[in-house]
Amino acid sequence: MTGSVETLAAIARESRFRTLRATVAIIQPGLLRSKASDDIRALLGATDRFLSETYGMKLRVIASD
Repeated sequence: MTGSVETLAAIARESRFRTLRATVAIIQPGLLRSKASDDIRALLGATDRFLSETYGMKLRVIASD
């Protein structure tokens, strides 16, 4: 996680005047895409759908090849 409470407060203030687009990124170098279990894929799929439908946000997953 990066940033600070002050940065978050500044973003909240600016959000009143701008259209914000946010993306959630999950960085998991220990996860091999080719060997991800069905449960993990289902969880990530459900998370992606929830973020998209609820908040209009995108999910990005960065894993090992």
